[in-house]
Amino acid sequence: MRAERRRTARRVSVMRANERMTLKIARRLAPFAMLLVTSTAFAQASAKDEARKHFERGITLYQNGTFDAALLEFRESFQTFPTRAAGQNFGIVLKKLGRFLEAEEVLKKVLVDFKDMKAEDRAFIEKELAETTSLIGTLEVRPSEADASVVVDGKEQPKGPVRIRVNSGSHRISVFKEGYASLELPTDVEGGKSVVVDAKLKALIRGGRLSVSEDGGAKLDVIVDDRLAGKTPWEGTVEEGRHVVYLRGDGDLGSMPVAVEVKLNQRTKVQLVSEPLECALRVEPSPASASVVVDGIEVGRGNWQGKVRCGGHQVEIGEEAFIPFKKDVGLTKGKPPTVLVQSLERDLTNPKWMTGRPSHFAISISGTGLVGLGLGGPSCTGSCSAGLPLGGVAVLRPSYELSGGLGVGLDVGYVYFSQKTEGRAATLTPRGQSGHLDLGTADDDRSVKGPLIGVSVGYERGENFLLRGRLGAGLTLGRFRDARTGAFQTYPAAEGGVAYQAPQRVETGSTIAPTVSAEVAAGYRIGKSLVLDGGLRGFAFFGLGSATWSDKIPVISGNCADPVAHDDPKKCGGEATYGKDALFGNALLLLGPFVGARYEF
Repeated sequence: MRAERRRTARRVSVMRANERMTLKIARRLAPFAMLLVTSTAFAQASAKDEARKHFERGITLYQNGTFDAALLEFRESFQTFPTRAAGQNFGIVLKKLGRFLEAEEVLKKVLVDFKDMKAEDRAFIEKELAETTSLIGTLEVRPSEADASVVVDGKEQPKGPVRIRVNSGSHRISVFKEGYASLELPTDVEGGKSVVVDAKLKALIRGGRLSVSEDGGAKLDVIVDDRLAGKTPWEGTVEEGRHVVYLRGDGDLGSMPVAVEVKLNQRTKVQLVSEPLECALRVEPSPASASVVVDGIEVGRGNWQGKVRCGGHQVEIGEEAFIPFKKDVGLTKGKPPTVLVQSLERDLTNPKWMTGRPSHFAISISGTGLVGLGLGGPSCTGSCSAGLPLGGVAVLRPSYELSGGLGVGLDVGYVYFSQKTEGRAATLTPRGQSGHLDLGTADDDRSVKGPLIGVSVGYERGENFLLRGRLGAGLTLGRFRDARTGAFQTYPAAEGGVAYQAPQRVETGSTIAPTVSAEVAAGYRIGKSLVLDGGLRGFAFFGLGSATWSDKIPVISGNCADPVAHDDPKKCGGEATYGKDALFGNALLLLGPFVGARYEF
């Protein structure tokens, strides 16, 4: 019992000693703990402030349309101190630059990491995410040789059949296998769709041997044309022509890329010197199929990242139908990889951009207000006055628009134009009084209306802002009309002639007028399918001179209602007729502004 009490006392004594030691250590460490908490809080505040600066610069750059630079700022803000707004903007700019896969990843991360965001913010991000996902397609590459290497946009894929999600747009597929001719397969992928590419490799007939070694005998990876060929020393059969070769080892060890010319049926030896490559460069071009050239050597296509010497380098980015980009960059040892994000501007002189869409059907409707210089027909001189010819044309045009900018359409429309003249010198010929004319003036209200049918050919350039010219030819199936009144006298007043008003008479008939049209227009695309446009349009009508006034329409002339004057030819002429005068000129030109809309299928 006593022994047990002694053991218990010793345990209590040890426990108390331990407690005193722990308390002593805690007291000594307390200042350091407070310092650690303070330092952590300070670091967080500093990171938050730095992230805010990057975010604000990103907003300014985005508003100025400098999306590449804005991307870098939003990415830095999100990585420095993640916030919902920075992540959201980061994803939206990636989407705007056509990097939909990356945008999808970022937007999904924002939804997961910031679950307590406002409902309206979540709804907006989900909408952006859905649109982004719809712009991602699937690419499947099936090499005819199971162990062939597949490179998509400069990134090597696992051997064998490849099935990956890719951004909508153009992609560069390369398929390699030693002893076979390599394949370059440019491929377009639409968002939400799958494309299967069958890569049929053919045995290499014209080629040479390439031998690659490291100067010191080190074992490093040999990279030939973006693909891993093997370990140094390596030798294999490749196509004749230009190839890019470099080495990659552990850590920073490697060599700068070199261009090698392999000749037919010859062995080409390349000895590379490995060295520490202590700086890193990443190039992110848009479009994703653009070539990346570093110091005159094409290192790949699409996103490229590699170890390089520190110091100055020249980067070039190029792609067909785009304006080449060139920039000098300086790399400093010990700093994070330098990232160059660059979207190429389209070369609008290239035929690829002559139209914003591939060949397609379209339907358009337009209305034109017309003004002419004159309609011709009976002359209007002296005291005669003529109003401007006025009218309009409505046209419905189904068409087929070719990818190069040409378009062919069927024009179906309706034409109307008219002109009034007052005080034109005219004559009436009384019946039964040969050689006698009643002199006076006539007022005419002339018009033509009817359907138009023809074909037209146009040429259009631009993507969103469009410029177009078009020529057309067809027939106008017109009905003409002339409502005529007049003021005449039977004889000169000195001889007892009587002045009288000729009542209105109307002449009508049909005419077929060959018609030529021309237009120049500017338009703006709204969304994917709708184009609003306007411009100037002219119409030339031919052959209307055949429309004449008939001499069979009688007019009561003179004062024939007066019983006293009825038998006096000087006062009552009875019935009279106008002559067969042309109502219109043979060639009529009218032009004016038009507005229209086109829907593309």
